[in-house]
Amino acid sequence: MNYKRNKNGTFKSRSQWRKQQERKTLEGKYRLTMTLTSLVFALILGFAVQSDTYTIENTHVAQAFSPNLCELNYIDCGVKEESKVEKAIREIPHESVETENRIKYLYENAGDNADAMAHTIYCESMWNSIKSHLPEESYGIAQIHIPSHDVTIAQALDPYFSIDFMIANWSDDIWYGFDRDTDSCTNGLPEYWK
Repeated sequence: MNYKRNKNGTFKSRSQWRKQQERKTLEGKYRLTMTLTSLVFALILGFAVQSDTYTIENTHVAQAFSPNLCELNYIDCGVKEESKVEKAIREIPHESVETENRIKYLYENAGDNADAMAHTIYCESMWNSIKSHLPEESYGIAQIHIPSHDVTIAQALDPYFSIDFMIANWSDDIWYGFDRDTDSCTNGLPEYWK
């Protein structure tokens, strides 16, 4: 319906004016609702599409600019067993490939106590399968005291048996060549780990 207006733009009746105002208000509300709905839809669609891109961009930025925290001394990044073995082989004084094999065997089987056990074997026998130079009956690289254990001399002289014996008895037995409290050899050997 066309409502007639006066020359100055006003409506000829008040009821016509109210209807026109109500229509404008409804049109404004409709436009606002449609605009907000469109914006929300665009934001949702934009975030849905951009989330993958954002992750990829952040990965590239993190790779390019983040420092290697594992290189810091106070952060433990779970050193691989192979690198512990390589470090032990490099640091432990030895003269043969067979001794390297013994070191590898110890580190592959001893778990968290491998370093202390390696120090003990070094202090007890310097990784040589020997009889003790003392008047006691201790044999092998772990210097197993034969009268105290149900072990034969041949078993004690087998370096791999000695390592297994040490692993199995580490918390129950005492080796006197290495002092766990002071982390040093009691027989005066220089500690290669210090």
